[in-house]
Amino acid sequence: MSSKNFAIEVALQRGSALVAALPLKLQQRLGTTIGWILRQVLPKRWDITIENLCRAFPEQPPHWYQDIARQSFANLGIVFAEVFAMARYPLDTLHHLVRFENTELITQAVRQQRGIVLLSAHFGNWELSALTLPLITDQPVTVITKRIKNPVVDHFIDQARQRTGNQLVRAHRVGAIIPKIIRENRALALLADQSARPEHDFYVPFFNIPTLTFRTPAVLALRFGMPVIIGFSERQPDGTYRVALEQLPTDDLPATEEGAKMLMQRYHQRLEAAIRRHPEQWLWQHRRWKHLPMATASTPAPV
Repeated sequence: MSSKNFAIEVALQRGSALVAALPLKLQQRLGTTIGWILRQVLPKRWDITIENLCRAFPEQPPHWYQDIARQSFANLGIVFAEVFAMARYPLDTLHHLVRFENTELITQAVRQQRGIVLLSAHFGNWELSALTLPLITDQPVTVITKRIKNPVVDHFIDQARQRTGNQLVRAHRVGAIIPKIIRENRALALLADQSARPEHDFYVPFFNIPTLTFRTPAVLALRFGMPVIIGFSERQPDGTYRVALEQLPTDDLPATEEGAKMLMQRYHQRLEAAIRRHPEQWLWQHRRWKHLPMATASTPAPV
């Protein structure tokens, strides 16, 4: 390991212990400060956030976009601080931080012996909810992740993600692991709210905008009869998180491209409802509408 990476590793370990030891309110104040810094050093992400908000909420006045964008960066900073600390959180702290509702849906899905597809989004603190879920349900979970460029940071985050028994698989291997997921009756957890590939995926309505979305989770669920359960991590006024699980109906959907599209549309309807309740808690900094159908793309976002 290079001296630079060694220094990064030491800083991560010591910093994580320090932040984890802070009271929750101080952690979140630190996160708000991190969010302010991110706004200053990432002006392009600020512009993307405003553009996304204008597309999704064209009826709002200009000051509303600015206010929600500031709160969204604060939310992102809080996620950074909590993810930094989660490598050292005592397990009792996780039980206190994240409260799951309707966990009996997972118990019922496990009885079907087909595996489970768990869909969430970059909302609230998605990392903490994934880390806490095995503690609540005692169900083995395979989490789909993307590699972080710096290998030391990537290793640090991945180690933290696995503290409660989660297994990690990179996104490009999802199809290959499905037989094992079904054979071992595991839950496959992934975030399905970011921009997909025009040559492979399809469009569904999201905030009344044709939005490119991943087809793979729905295709796999319908092909193999896997129950689909969704849950979004909503931050509460006291700083803790509430995740209300819901099973999406699939019995009426054919195992076809059209059925998969309808299933992902149901997911996006629930996600949009959560975002409308708490617009500041979604990751608006991502170019969600990077790919638009030609007719839609020719119409500029409102300002």
